[in-house]
This record gives sequence, C-alpha cells and structure tokens, in this order.
Amino acid sequence: MALSGGKDSITLLHMLARLKKRLPMRLSALLVDEGIGGYRPKTAQVAKKECRKLGVKLHVISFEKEFGRPLDKMLGAKATKTGTDPKAGKGGSGRTDKRQGACTYCGVFRRHLLNAGAARLGADKLAMGHNLDDAAQTVLLNMFRNEPARLARFWPASRAAGGKKRFVPRIMPLIRCHEKEIATWAVLNGIQIEFMSCPYAEEAMRQQVRRLLNEMEERYPGTKSRMFNAFIHMGPWLAQGAAGEEEGGLRECVKCAEPSASGMCAACRLLDGIRKKR
Repeated sequence: MALSGGKDSITLLHMLARLKKRLPMRLSALLVDEGIGGYRPKTAQVAKKECRKLGVKLHVISFEKEFGRPLDKMLGAKATKTGTDPKAGKGGSGRTDKRQGACTYCGVFRRHLLNAGAARLGADKLAMGHNLDDAAQTVLLNMFRNEPARLARFWPASRAAGGKKRFVPRIMPLIRCHEKEIATWAVLNGIQIEFMSCPYAEEAMRQQVRRLLNEMEERYPGTKSRMFNAFIHMGPWLAQGAAGEEEGGLRECVKCAEPSASGMCAACRLLDGIRKKR
C-alpha cells in the first residue's frame, strides 16, 4: 500500500493490518520521500512508527535516489514553510515565495515511483488512501481543465486493468468515505495523525476546487457524493470516448519501460526538461 504518513493512509494502514489477520494476504507499505524540507521528514516518522507498531514492513523510495535531486532542489529553492493546519483560513499557507509547477512535478514523479516500487515488491494491488473529498476534487478539477482523457483514466476499470505493461492495479478502499469521517475514526481509535499540509499545496488549482466543494457541501449536503456518483455513471462513456485503446490505452515508455499513455511517459519528459535546464 502507498503510505504517506497522513491521516488517510495511516487509517488505511490500520484497517488493512486488521484485515490481514483474517485474510490470506501480504501487506507492505511504500513511502515516497519527495524531498520536501520540514514536511516529509515529520510525516515519514509517523509512518515508520505506525509500521513498527503493526509489524508492517516499510519500504522508502526517494526522488533524490531515483531522479538525482529532491523536489526542493528540482524547483530551485527550499520550501519556506513546514505545512499548515487544514483549518487555516483562505489566506492559505502564508508562503511568500512563488514558484510554478511544484504539484505537477510531485504528482507525476510520485505516481511513477509508486508503480515502479510496487512492481519491484511483486505487489498485485496498490492500495491508495484517497477519500471521497479527493475523488470529487479530481472529477471537478479535470472538468475545469477540459481533460476528459485524464478523467477517464480515473475510472475504476482503468485502475483495475493491470497485469500487463508493468502496471500495478490500484484500489481505493476509502473512496466513499468523507475526509472528516476518516479523521474521526482515527481519533476515536487512538491513531496518531499529523494535521499538516504540504507547503507547496497552495500553488495548486486543487486547493481552490477543494474550498469550492467544501462551501457547496456545507450549503448543499451530499454534493461530494453526488459529484462522484455522476462520474461513476458517466465513466463507461468517458472511457470509450476519451481513453480508448488508441488514445488512452496503456503503452510502454520508450525510455524507462514504465506504463505510459503516450510514447514517452510524463516522468521522463519532466526529467528531460530538468536536465536541459541544468
């Protein structure tokens, strides 16, 4: 499973560890260290502590080891904040420095390393801690950006259609659970959670979508569930129209052989850009 040390993945870790006692399954945790100063070391400590407590083997894979540089150096500067309380107001994290593309680099490289790491471990499933809030944000975000092919790849059938081209199928057991429900379950069960957010998060459009959906949910309860249900209903048509075999089917990257929607995967394209800037 993918483990970040945040409340969602830590909660999922505990749930899977309990399930492991009743089902014939192997459970390992995979943590990606992006190299975000003041943030990732703290959540990584939580992840290590909980894995020791539950007897789950933790594997750590880093941007620096795999790509030659941590995220902070890829972006040219150290992060200036150590994260924010998610209850903070609309002013955000209080960052004073502006840089573009942090979440693009991080998201692409994280997905790349999670799949590669899971494949190396011989995993047949990669469990993710995404919740209902994450899912609703993803749906609305990709609609705002007019990216139907990317949205189609979020369709459950695409996540499960692995077994070839080194793609490890992903499962999201908490996808129907609200973020607040997960946090409440963790607190009631005495699970340590860190209420921190990434110092780069405020740069992402997702944060604006997050606030919009939270406001809609407060005014019209059930908005997030309805948003995700609408996506589930239209998913098959999206998959056929925007992510068919020719446009969105999985291929093999010509450089790293990892799964890709085109000839060269997004991770390799970004790495080429970083090398050219050097």
